[in-house]
Amino acid sequence: MGSTVLAGLPGLGQAANPADYVDADAAIAAAQAKSVVAGWNEKLMNTAFKAFTPPAVTARALALLNGTLYDLWRYLETPQAVGLNRFFTTPVTRAQGADPQFQVIALSAAAAAVLRGLFPAYALDIAVYGATWGLGGRFAWLIPATRVGEEAAQHMLNERAHDGSNQLGDLHPGAYSDYTGYTPVNSATTMVDPDHWQPLPYQSCMTPFWGKVKPFALKTGDQFRPAAPPSVFSAQMQAEMQELIDLNANLTPEQIRVCEYWGDNSRVPWVRFAEMLAYRQGFSLGREIRLFRALGVALHDAMVATWDAKMTYDFARPVSAIRTLFKQRTLNNWTAKGVVQVAGANWTPYLYTPPFPEYVSAHSVSGHAAAVVLAHFAGGPFRFSQKASPAVTLYWDSFADAAAQAGYSRRLAGIHFLHGDLNGRTLGTKIGRKVLDLAV
Repeated sequence: MGSTVLAGLPGLGQAANPADYVDADAAIAAAQAKSVVAGWNEKLMNTAFKAFTPPAVTARALALLNGTLYDLWRYLETPQAVGLNRFFTTPVTRAQGADPQFQVIALSAAAAAVLRGLFPAYALDIAVYGATWGLGGRFAWLIPATRVGEEAAQHMLNERAHDGSNQLGDLHPGAYSDYTGYTPVNSATTMVDPDHWQPLPYQSCMTPFWGKVKPFALKTGDQFRPAAPPSVFSAQMQAEMQELIDLNANLTPEQIRVCEYWGDNSRVPWVRFAEMLAYRQGFSLGREIRLFRALGVALHDAMVATWDAKMTYDFARPVSAIRTLFKQRTLNNWTAKGVVQVAGANWTPYLYTPPFPEYVSAHSVSGHAAAVVLAHFAGGPFRFSQKASPAVTLYWDSFADAAAQAGYSRRLAGIHFLHGDLNGRTLGTKIGRKVLDLAV
């Protein structure tokens, strides 16, 4: 079953023996209840979701949070090293550094401070959650544990304050606002060049400057930039358009569930897959922190590299290309009431098209970067399953299978071409390997 996902869709609900697959939902729930690392990563993801945070900004937040926890953990492993580390001034004894409660409070103080810095509007909610991990409670070493955690957070926030993300609005008024002056070639109502992105009505390009943000493992966002996509007028791209039309017209209920599973921004699958892996394999706290640090870096650098390609090529989305190139044809189109025939100029994909250029697929890049990291930490075969709906369970023979399905889902959804999917997979794999070279 593992190889079939690369060509299409895995056999949903058809695992040879479901008992051979880790129940992701059960493992994730257990991890979040037990692990301070999983708990704070989940808190970040939930806060970002409530704040309607763009995916690239969320990936940066993950990298900052988990980089902070890693810096702090390294300090706790080498106590009394104040003079050897330029951003810690709070002494930590060997007894304190080795004390499990001290570790939890220090890590929680660090995480809470990072989240407050990134999501100030949610400070009260963050404080309430922090109290569940002992912040503000009674503990003999509460003050030094809290201080050392906050020092780690402040260092990270200071280091990344001017990383090109425009978090502070110092490059252009408004946090995370565009400072590049990007203007699309085409407007929502006027097609000038079909090879370029055309926003839908009421859309503006999301984070068009993100390719300029400083990566962690990569030298720059363009280090592994893929070659340009073919023109939409080429035979290759018109064949890829036809593939999407055919996929759309023949969507099965199971394929629809796959589209919706990977399109649901509240699921955050790669973070939760890491929670599952660490719990099921019984990672030590130090190894879990290293896993999440590498994953955060991989997801952040994946977004930087993805947006570098997206904005360099400014390539058309399928919806505008199909409506322009196939406007004289009658096409079969999926609708909630069944497949109907429509004029090519009125064709619609299954999912709403995101507000930024097509090439390359962020799902493909981030999925494959994450899969490389998770496979490394798994250390061997790891099969797992998760419910996409009460009636549909997804089975994956590896993290690479899940990543391939994530990329393929965007073609099923009609919002990415084959070219953007496959080249995104290659880019993501390169990023994941680079992260492992530098971060593990």
